[in-house]
Order: sequence, then C-alpha cells, then structure tokens
Amino acid sequence: MEAYQVLLNEHLEDLNPVFAGEATCLPGAINHPVKRTMLLHYVLSGKGILYLDDQQYTVCAGQAFIIPADAHAHYVADEKDPWSYRWIGFTGRLAPAFAKLPAVFDAPSDTLCHLNGQKEPHPMLAYQLSGDLLQLYAAMIQPDVLPRSHVQKAIDYIELSYMNPLAIGDIADYVGLNPFYLSKLFKEKTGHTLQSHILQVRLAEAKRYLLLGYAVKEVAAMSGFKDIANFSKLFKREFGMNPTQWRIYDLENG
Repeated sequence: MEAYQVLLNEHLEDLNPVFAGEATCLPGAINHPVKRTMLLHYVLSGKGILYLDDQQYTVCAGQAFIIPADAHAHYVADEKDPWSYRWIGFTGRLAPAFAKLPAVFDAPSDTLCHLNGQKEPHPMLAYQLSGDLLQLYAAMIQPDVLPRSHVQKAIDYIELSYMNPLAIGDIADYVGLNPFYLSKLFKEKTGHTLQSHILQVRLAEAKRYLLLGYAVKEVAAMSGFKDIANFSKLFKREFGMNPTQWRIYDLENG
C-alpha cells in the first residue's frame, strides 16, 4: 500500500482540515479510521466496500463516502480492482452538516483537488482544502432556501459597478455568499451566468452612451470594457454591426 498523510489544523472556524492524505491500496486492504473527526474519502480509481454502522456499501471511482466521528466503520479495497483515494479529516462549525449526506454519493471530479500529491503541507494548504470542503458544502449540502434578494442584490451591485473591473469574488463578497454557490444560485434563478449578465448590462449601457454622442473610445471605457478592440468585437457579436454602424443605423431608423 502506498500512502501519505499531512497534518494541518489551522483552527479554522467553519471547516477546519486536521489531517489529509492519499492512498493507493493493495487488493483486499482493510482500513479502520481514527474516530476523532468527520472523515471524507473521494475515490480516484478502482473500487471497494464501506462497512458503516452495520450497513455495507460498494464505492466506485468518482464517488465519495462520509464517516461521522461517532460512527463504527471500516472499509476494504476490492480484490481485483483495488481503489486509490484522497481523504480528509476535518472539524468546524459546518462539519456536522456533512452527516446529512448519503453515506456514499457521486462527487464533483475536483473534490479535494488541492491535495493532489501534497506530501509536505505548504502554508496555504489548510486554507485551500477548507475551500474545497466549502465548495462541496455549497454544491451538495447548503439548501436552496435563500431568498431572491441575494440574486437581486448581485444584480443591483452589477448595475452600480459595471463601469469598474468586476470579479465574481467581488460580487460574492458584497452579497455575502460563497462565489461557487452564488454562481450556481444566479444561474438557477435567472437562467444565465453572472458573466453573461455583466456583459449584457455593459452592452446596454454602451448603447445608451453611443446615442448620447460619446466617442466610441469613451463609450468603451465608460461601459467597463478594458480596450476598444475587445468592446467592438463583443458589440458586433451581439448586435451584428460595430458601435459606429449601430449608432448610425439607430439614428436613421429610430
């Protein structure tokens, strides 16, 4: 069996990685977890069997399994196709919520992606793994019970800030949500992405400035585009003509 473990524990409040690692198991290898923290395993390849509180589960590549701190569990690699997996033990305010997940579930392919061979912990690893856990929490645990006001708040922020550089993280900080979850919620509620909404707002404002008589270079800057060439390209892709042509057309046909 090839395995490594890193010790972490930066005492983070929400999701605090304590230890983590990767393992490539021999056929039939049996593991008995240490029951100090919530444990999450993500299977990279192969398969095995999880025995959890008198229940038996087959676990395959692309799936994850959760072992709560107070559970009785062990797991066994398949005899013909033994698994390799990433795993993490964690505590924190949000950790108990992971017990709400099914014992075995299909997980995103980037689960615990920051672990990926990190045999020696670097200063940011605990924070990166906490982010990985938070992304999983946002995708699979946090219920979609947030009111539309969160989406509306993001829309209002874009309306007020479209002329400045806008990153998803900036909008998420303003709204008070995880960027991954805000993006997911925005798409579900509006039918389009945050980036596409930002572009539509900027293009709408650009049309307004064009009709007010501003030069195309000024319009680009005032609408939040970094350079005139990119602005003209995006404008033509959306409306079928460049900004100057569109202004002439609108004035003649308005």
